[in-house]
Amino acid sequence: MPNLHCFLQTITKCLLGVWRQVCISQCTLVCVYVQTLHAQDIAQIGKKESFKVTGGVSANQQFYLSDGVNNRRDPYNYFLSARLTVSYAGLSIPFTATYSNQKLGYGQPFNIIGLSPKYKWITAHLGYRNMTFSPYTLGGHQFLGAGVEVEPSKEWKIAAMYGRMLKAVEMGTNNRPSYERYGMGLKVENIGERTTLGFSVFTARDNANSLETPLDPLSITPQENFALSVNVKRKIGSHLTASVDLARSALTRDVRSEGVNVSGGVNNIFLIQRRNSTNYYNAMKFGVNYQLQTINFGIAYERIDPGYKSLGAYFFNNDLESYTFNANTALFKNKLSIGVNLGKQLDNLDRSKASTQSRWVSAFNIGFNPNQKWNISTSFSNFQSYTNVRPVSQVNSLYTNPTDTLNFVLVSQSAQANVMRVLSSNENTQSSINLGGSVQLSSQKTSSQTLYSPTFYNGNLGYNHQLPKKKLGFTIGVNGNISGAGKESILFAGPTAGLNKTFFKDQIRSGINGSWNKVYTGGIATSSLVSVSQNNSYTLKKKHGFNISLTYTRMAKPNAGLETGFVRPINDFIASAGYGYSF
Repeated sequence: MPNLHCFLQTITKCLLGVWRQVCISQCTLVCVYVQTLHAQDIAQIGKKESFKVTGGVSANQQFYLSDGVNNRRDPYNYFLSARLTVSYAGLSIPFTATYSNQKLGYGQPFNIIGLSPKYKWITAHLGYRNMTFSPYTLGGHQFLGAGVEVEPSKEWKIAAMYGRMLKAVEMGTNNRPSYERYGMGLKVENIGERTTLGFSVFTARDNANSLETPLDPLSITPQENFALSVNVKRKIGSHLTASVDLARSALTRDVRSEGVNVSGGVNNIFLIQRRNSTNYYNAMKFGVNYQLQTINFGIAYERIDPGYKSLGAYFFNNDLESYTFNANTALFKNKLSIGVNLGKQLDNLDRSKASTQSRWVSAFNIGFNPNQKWNISTSFSNFQSYTNVRPVSQVNSLYTNPTDTLNFVLVSQSAQANVMRVLSSNENTQSSINLGGSVQLSSQKTSSQTLYSPTFYNGNLGYNHQLPKKKLGFTIGVNGNISGAGKESILFAGPTAGLNKTFFKDQIRSGINGSWNKVYTGGIATSSLVSVSQNNSYTLKKKHGFNISLTYTRMAKPNAGLETGFVRPINDFIASAGYGYSF
């Protein structure tokens, strides 16, 4: 296996070197990246109008002025950008360049993201790409290399990849240090009428000699991994579906550790050399779903060993055991919908931690639409987390004076409700009124006392009125937020309003929005905030776009020595102007 890695790594490095030289010779912009969003179909080669060039340029600038306090941003900023997309026979290659007087956080001046050309049932992934085989093997990790997906029929799906998962980054740089890592994987899936069977494998290895200085001081070691997953989905009867996912991962934490020879055993299990730092982990998930015409419900169980990890994913939630139940139904010709979700999650499966945590999660939601004029919805969720800290003597036998166990409970509950009433809906007038509110309670408790228990309330009332024929609309509303209680309560409340209008066959759009909010702490006014923004846009011949916006905010605070009167307020002014051209 290491020989295969070395061979593929050499070929890939040669191809990447040629790719890099071609790319750099063709572009010298400061910040450029190339990106494709979808696989491109090259089956259109030779057809009429297969070659097309689109793109555009834009320039924006922003002016900032503050009175009453030192400027909190640069007084002037500008942004320039250009985009160009070359399309041929369904193969699309977009280019984007940006420039600004602000410092941009790009790590390199030219960055090829990748291409995904497609021909009939074959899709290739070249350059910087990401693929997903399984949540337990390759799960969306970006790589620089090549991949392929083929679907020769409705019954078969096959995918494979090989490339660099991480580049070598020395210690002391701005980026996170890492060893060079290459990985490869394979996924095969057979989709039958009632049964779907699939498996995926992924392996990756760090090059311990890719850095001049080892990363041991940072507790970063070169690793090696082989992960395998098998999944089965079976339809039983006409309403029941069962699914099973099983996975096993062999992970070597340090490839420099000494190899292990097992007498009478397998030393290269899971295609990697067994070493002192090699461990094996399991993951499994079972689920059953039952669906009828108006109701469906399901149950699931998942268990992931402590320490489970695959180098094909950025993050793994391991050391957990979870049970979940969900049910949904629609009644009275879909006018009433009800949903329920329940679950429990546990950790510390191997009892190696000093504390064990369990979490209960429940959520309920109800939607009611008696007719086209009313829309009512409400939901409730409850999250409870229990932590049990065991006596020290149970964790480490060297300690002989046990401490009492500590039971810590975190409770978070929230409820939301929203009611919308359509007042009118015709070609002349469209209006509606909306009322919404929410409550959230959080509590942190031990077995003997409540440590922290804040409560948050939010409410809003709004009215929307549109005149389609006159291209005119306005909104008014009021909102309020309360947190805490008594002298520590904070109230943030005030009205809002907005007006929008279009002119000259929708070529000019103009709008103004404003809000005024006051903040009260323990019933005493502590600050007020006024904000007004005005936006304008003009479109000429569908290719030229102009925009101008103005924003003014005013924040005033009461004088600390006086119950009435305000100290000098803070005034912020922001003006923006821009132009864009598309072709």
